[in-house]
Order: sequence, then structure tokens, then C-alpha cells
Amino acid sequence: MQYGCLARYFNVYSNEVDFARRNGFDFVQLWYDNKGLMLKPVAEILPEIKRANFPAIVHAVLAVDEIVDHLPCLVGILRELGHKQIIIHPVCAKSLLVINPLEQLTDAIAVAVQTFAALDVTLFVENNSRLDPIFHDSEELEYLFAKNPAAKFLLDIAHIDDYEHLGKLVTVRKPEMLHIADRNLANIHEHLPLGQGNIDFERIFRTELADFDGKVVFEVIASDEAIIAAKDYFVKLIKR
Repeated sequence: MQYGCLARYFNVYSNEVDFARRNGFDFVQLWYDNKGLMLKPVAEILPEIKRANFPAIVHAVLAVDEIVDHLPCLVGILRELGHKQIIIHPVCAKSLLVINPLEQLTDAIAVAVQTFAALDVTLFVENNSRLDPIFHDSEELEYLFAKNPAAKFLLDIAHIDDYEHLGKLVTVRKPEMLHIADRNLANIHEHLPLGQGNIDFERIFRTELADFDGKVVFEVIASDEAIIAAKDYFVKLIKR
């Protein structure tokens, strides 16, 4: 497995890379949305990312109707950084729910897959928690991936409803990348340091994800110590 941590956008990027290097992380995850890259204009932050010369992956959080419009900018970033993988996390606020959002998302992902394929870039699509009314249920995953078989699945474990829901998602599509954070399953949406929620990771990696062997991103926006502890906890868990 390869382990990644978040490049926390409220910190100096070079310091985040130093932290990742010192603590045995293989890559960092870069936040992208309609405000830019790491909440900064792309032209401002991109040279700093290139100077750091550390493996990274872009995590693009975009509304369903934003995805296609942002592809040219994302293509420019991928070309500059030489990346071969990208994550799209589609969101859709209930107040802005578009007509047939799943069909619109599926069509947008089709355009994205074709666009990134020209760069030999693999696209990962992330599932949502129930907080978001799109791409949460196994039926939605089945529909999208049937139309876009070249897209890969990034499973955010903290977005599951329960273990039955997790089993259904994994049955539809085996994930090749994971977001890992803890959560109290009674709450709709949380991303906590591992051990501060009640997700049974030992059970998950003994059953549904027993054969997982891909990239893992610890989505813990907390202290350095909490991020290191999350990685140490997980490494010990999978070696049992």
C-alpha cells in the first residue's frame, strides 16, 4: 500500500511536504475547488508545489454542473505536475439540486474520463455521505460505473451509513483508493482522527476490504500527532 496525508491548505505547503517526508508518507493530497488549488489561485501555488518535488494527487471537489467547466484548468495542472491520477469528488447541495443529477454526473464523468485519457491520467470518483444527495447509494455507483467502466472507485469509509451499506458499495465496484477517517456512525457526516469515532476498521479490513492493496489517504485535518497516530494505527491493524 501507499500512504498519503492531506496537504493542509491553511499551512505553508513546503512545511506540509516536510511533514509528509519525515513521517513516511508516500504522497500528499491537494485540495481543489472552484476557489482554486489549495484555496489559492492556481498560478500562485503551482510553482510552490513543483519546487517541493513530492508526489501528490489532486482531489477536485466540484458540484455536478461544475465538473466539465473545470476540466481545462485541471488538465493544465496535471500537465504541469506530470500527474497520472486525479480524484473527482462530486457534490450537489439539495438547495441547488439539478434535474436528473445522476445522469448529469454520469455524462460529466464520461467527458472527464475521455479528457484525462488523452493525458494517460486515471480518474477516481469518490462516494458521498448521506449528507449529499448524489453518488451515495450502491444503485448510483452501479449506474455511473456501468456507463464509465474506465473510471476507478475511491471509497471514503467515513461516508458509509453502516457495514451493510459498505458491503453493497464494494460489491458494485472494488475500490482502488481509500479515504480513511473515523466517524460516529450515528452522525450523518464527520471526519475524525482514528479512534475518536466508532467505525470498526478491524472488522472492515477482515471482511469487505480484506484484499485491498491500493492507495490510502488519511483524511484527518488535525494536529501532526493525530495524523501520525492515524497512520501508525492503520499500519498495525493491517499487519495483524
